[in-house]
Amino acid sequence: MSKINSPQSRLDTLQAGRAVAAFIVVLYHLNGSIFGKAKYFPDQIHPIFGAGHAGVEFFFVLSGFLMAWLYGHRLGRPEAVWPFLKKRFLRIYPVYWVVLTALIPMYFLIPGVGEGYETQPLSILTSYLLIPTPEDPILQVAWTLRFEIFFYLMFSALIAWPRIMLPVFGLWAAGAMVALFERPEFPLYFFFNPMILLFLFGAAAAGITRRGFPHPGLVAALGVIGFIGFMVGEVYFGFARNFCVMGYGLSATTAVAGLVRLEQAGRITVPRWLSYQGDMSYALYLVHFPMLSLGIKMVFAANLDRVLPQALIAVLLVAACMVAAFVLHELFERRLLLRSWRTHALPWGKSGRETA
Repeated sequence: MSKINSPQSRLDTLQAGRAVAAFIVVLYHLNGSIFGKAKYFPDQIHPIFGAGHAGVEFFFVLSGFLMAWLYGHRLGRPEAVWPFLKKRFLRIYPVYWVVLTALIPMYFLIPGVGEGYETQPLSILTSYLLIPTPEDPILQVAWTLRFEIFFYLMFSALIAWPRIMLPVFGLWAAGAMVALFERPEFPLYFFFNPMILLFLFGAAAAGITRRGFPHPGLVAALGVIGFIGFMVGEVYFGFARNFCVMGYGLSATTAVAGLVRLEQAGRITVPRWLSYQGDMSYALYLVHFPMLSLGIKMVFAANLDRVLPQALIAVLLVAACMVAAFVLHELFERRLLLRSWRTHALPWGKSGRETA
């Protein structure tokens, strides 16, 4: 059985996965924070969108996969740690800071917005640095970035000291599994959150994928079907949350491994427009929640809720999110961060070729 090509190969199937995952996260927030909310529209768009948070689970698996796929061959090379962390910093923080800086003044200028902690200096500082706290960061969706940063730090230690860190990773995984059944208090719940297992699933999948396995089309199909099946199970059959997290993680792991094998074998291609949506998925993830909040307030201020069908309002809100993401992507990710863009080792980022 032949091995996969070099880890520098572009993985457009994963870009397509990013695009879909980011979009269902947008629908999840549209469905639960705008529609399905009494002060706006009490009826949801569709119950299935209530499981749209599964896009986050996919992102975590993908992040673990890409770290191991791109940097697994660098374990035991401490000199690789600083370039790794530098690229991670440049990819995550600058664009995030643009969105956060645009958001913070709203909490000072508009009375009653937020929970109150958004104007506190310590909350602002921890939000900018993505330091874990019991509260959500000011840009609420950035709670996932806190886990990303933690995983990057752990992975950088693995690069530097693999013999020490491999047992540590085993204990880390064991702690996260315990937290599936008995949730500890903060900060232990952050450091041993079951979501951490999704990174490890993805990393394990990278190793398996590089060695190769038969019937990748069947494997990819089972992963996609399983992912959708757990969404249906969560919404319509009341599957437990942690059970679904693990189900989404394992299904995403299976789908990613199968898709990468198919693409490397030349058996699947991705349209450029869909790959581009994956390119700007990080920008979409960052801006969609503030844009939904701003957009619905503008709709009600202009009394458009009385004249426009709710379906059209939903489409316009999603379109506003896409336009804002496009602008952020083009102005910052492609122009100001082009060099770090091509690392392709980050969540919701471009999977281009790795540069030294």
